[in-house]
Amino acid sequence: MLELDLDGVAAERRRDGHVEDGDAGSQRGWADCDEGRIVTAGKNLTSYSDRESPIADRLYTGIIAIFTEEAQRNDKVMAGFILDIDNVCASIACSADAAKYLGTACASVASAAKSAKDDCRKSLELLNAIITSYEADKVAAHVGGGKLRRTVASIRWSAVNSAT
Repeated sequence: MLELDLDGVAAERRRDGHVEDGDAGSQRGWADCDEGRIVTAGKNLTSYSDRESPIADRLYTGIIAIFTEEAQRNDKVMAGFILDIDNVCASIACSADAAKYLGTACASVASAAKSAKDDCRKSLELLNAIITSYEADKVAAHVGGGKLRRTVASIRWSAVNSAT
């Protein structure tokens, strides 16, 4: 089954649920994690929550003020209408609550992702320094290795000759 991921890149979902890139030659950075975009999504979700929650409250309060309980008792159609409005307002309020929690989660995920990437970068820099040092030692051993071997051999020769 072919689907689109958030970047619009075609991805294929295998039967076991694993998603593979459709473009095998593409190189993806840091496991598709862009903490800037995650923070932006979190802010947008929080903004949605801040905006929609009061709207749901005002809508329900306004409808109940217009269509009183007494009016609802006398008209079954109106009572059904008010129940539908109540369900819509509850759905908006629930989505606003969920957006608020998701906004907080996005901030946390972005922070953890940034920290993990920083740790990985430092580890890679350290590994690069170790490899560079190792390569420098190999060059020094290769260039000066002949002289070093001759010096060790002459010391051994001297030790053998002086012992006899």
